[in-house]
Amino acid sequence: MTEISKQETTSEGTGKLSKPLERTLILKPAMVFGSQANSNVGVGLISCGGRGIRIGLFFPEYTGAKIVAPADVVKKNLAETAAVI
Repeated sequence: MTEISKQETTSEGTGKLSKPLERTLILKPAMVFGSQANSNVGVGLISCGGRGIRIGLFFPEYTGAKIVAPADVVKKNLAETAAVI
């Protein structure tokens, strides 16, 4: 882990210096991506009726994300969604 303080960077290859960075923390990739806790994505689904659940089911199917927080004001739609997920 390396901490960089007040370092200046170049802006878009123009050679001009941009604003100094106040504090930047550089982490090793293994620290960020090496944990199982960071590997799973949870999705909240608002409005579970009709189109909401049809589109919402694409997330687990195509991205591997899990629907963890369904929400709907109509309890029937929420119950049907809970049965599907």
